[in-house]
Amino acid sequence: MHPLEEFAGFDLATSRYEKKSRRLRPKYLWVGHLSQSTRAHR
Repeated sequence: MHPLEEFAGFDLATSRYEKKSRRLRPKYLWVGHLSQSTRAHR
């Protein structure tokens, strides 16, 4: 395998992971915010 091909594969995997984490992060923030607000109300 050429270093360039290896890098391209790595780049693809990284961008796919970044897209996934970008989609998941708001969900986790929202859940964390909810749990904090319920704790504050008690």
